[in-house]
Amino acid sequence: MPRPRILRYLSGLVGPAEAEDLTQLVFLKVSAALSDFRGDASLGTWIYRIARNAALDWRRSVSRAADVQGQLADVEQTETLAAADTRAPDEALMQRDMRQCLGGIVQQLPESYREVLTLRDVDGLSNADVADALGLSLAAVKVRLHRARGRLRRTIVDRCQISRDGRRGLTCERKPPS
Repeated sequence: MPRPRILRYLSGLVGPAEAEDLTQLVFLKVSAALSDFRGDASLGTWIYRIARNAALDWRRSVSRAADVQGQLADVEQTETLAAADTRAPDEALMQRDMRQCLGGIVQQLPESYREVLTLRDVDGLSNADVADALGLSLAAVKVRLHRARGRLRRTIVDRCQISRDGRRGLTCERKPPS
């Protein structure tokens, strides 16, 4: 299981500031428990389940102040990524704005929708693997995924003006509040 996928998954659950530490913790737990792996699910879904449990444990133990610090770190990370971008400055700025806009919308989804959406559409797991990773039935995954995509679509239509840039990429401009 590639480390960046777990890091990205955890970033969606706890924010990028804590995701790095939790990713290390997850792989320490995986290493320690590998001999106990029974093979009931794939190794990847087993690791995602460990990651999810680590995130839930962390969220139970963290104060509100730490959550605010994680949000500030997210803004800093986005600015760092944009600064390292090799595209034209205006194109990099549009892409950064797009990531921030869509990332903010995804972060506002209920956690149950955000988890399924991230595992399926970002990390590319099959519905069955998402079900194994989250301890859900396949039907529940399909329902949550359908609802998450629908809510995401409606929110994007309500809040954003999506258009194509000159290079066939997408740009996002926030609509003025109505």
